[in-house]
Amino acid sequence: MTHRTLRAVLLTLGALLSAGLPLRRAEGQVVQGTLLRADSTPAAGVIVVAVRGARDSVLARTMTNGSGRFALTLTPGEVRLRALRIGHHPFAFAAYTLSAGARREARAVLPNDPIVLSAVTTEASSSCRQSGTAGAQVATVFEEVRKALLASTLKSGDGDPLARLSVYEQARSVGNRAFREPTLEFQEGVTVKPFQSIKPDSLAKVGYMQPDSIAALYHAPDAEVLLSESFASTHCLGLTEGKGERAGWIGLTFRPQQFRRGYVDVRGTLWLDRATNELRRMQYTYDGLPITMQRAEPGGDVEFTRLPDGIWFVSRWEIRMPRMTLPPGTPRLVGMWVKGGEVWWIKRGRDVLYTNGRVEPAPAKLAAAEEAARAVADSVNARAALEACATVPAGAPKGVVQGTVVDERGTVLPDAVVTVEWQDSHAFAGRQLSWRTQGLSTITARDGTFAVCGVAERQALTVTAQYGGRKTPKVSTRIAEGAHAVRLDLRVAGVRAAVPRVP
Repeated sequence: MTHRTLRAVLLTLGALLSAGLPLRRAEGQVVQGTLLRADSTPAAGVIVVAVRGARDSVLARTMTNGSGRFALTLTPGEVRLRALRIGHHPFAFAAYTLSAGARREARAVLPNDPIVLSAVTTEASSSCRQSGTAGAQVATVFEEVRKALLASTLKSGDGDPLARLSVYEQARSVGNRAFREPTLEFQEGVTVKPFQSIKPDSLAKVGYMQPDSIAALYHAPDAEVLLSESFASTHCLGLTEGKGERAGWIGLTFRPQQFRRGYVDVRGTLWLDRATNELRRMQYTYDGLPITMQRAEPGGDVEFTRLPDGIWFVSRWEIRMPRMTLPPGTPRLVGMWVKGGEVWWIKRGRDVLYTNGRVEPAPAKLAAAEEAARAVADSVNARAALEACATVPAGAPKGVVQGTVVDERGTVLPDAVVTVEWQDSHAFAGRQLSWRTQGLSTITARDGTFAVCGVAERQALTVTAQYGGRKTPKVSTRIAEGAHAVRLDLRVAGVRAAVPRVP
């Protein structure tokens, strides 16, 4: 049995990013407004939900843009607005009775009302129905997961960002050993989506894998599936505590409610970072496959990333499927077939919003001399970073952020200030939440290069560069496990490097 392309899992054309069209006046009843944080700064990336009736029926959802603005077009009648923020309790901030053609302007300051993800005292219960403290803990964590998944399906008003991603296919052994390095296929666009499953109700009927005599089609649970009523009614939720490399994370587990003969389901864990309440990863396996296939441990890993302006997206993913021999005879497991991909960067205009910090592989047609020169340059940069980081105190994080700062023309900028920040932990004073934000800064050298040493690994990082009164937009990145370093180039708009005078 072979495995054909996972068109329901890895579609490389779709809508990866949930940034939408600019705010505009629409026909009908419009409610728009501005949300601010307690410090009067714009509340970007907040989900705004319009509900109606005693059962809070959802009329519409949207997400605030980088200026904290939102707009909803609604039908006439009663409407109530709520704000959903990662790490905070829901906040009701407006209520109207809309007449035909009405337009309303709302403005609100969101309170600092944090949600604390407590440590898990017991692992996931075998019972599907949980009550008391255990049930309340599950409900709290699920609501935080739900916010992130909702945000990945909504649009803001800052315009469509451009993304570049790579996809690959690879044959591996049963023990997950690669037979050869994968060939990366790069794609660019504002409508690229790695995951798009079939409709949740269809999955509930046919399952996550449909076999036949020639091929098998596997499906993965995307945001729409995980948020659906059909998924909730057929899966049990629980909690688990992160250990080892996931220490400090809390996991929301999901598993089938009951065994169904001939039906392939999914079970897995959605992992949140307790320090920030943010969704980091989903891991799942296929439940109900024949024992022969289970030896390959089929399933998937999905990583989530949140940009400073609130956009959520899948930054890295991998799906593993069993490889079986073809008839005649009894099918036999011969290895795994793997499909995966990664987002390399996201830009809005000329501004970089996200980067994975890696250098894109040289194209096959690149001359050998150019490839060798690039390798030498990378080696020199690596040595320079090591020399710059030789004075990092013992016990400090070992991560390095390095790169170059340039002006709007691409000319290097010496003496620019580069700052790297990350959230390390949080504490409470009464009901007020305060973050412990770690930050490190450096100044670029004469050639515009920089290396910031002692940076936390595996944490979400925010990087900015400032030259005079001008500053770059915040760039999100993360040092991947085992990489120890990340590279990115920053452009300061509205600045031109000084040209030395010729005597």
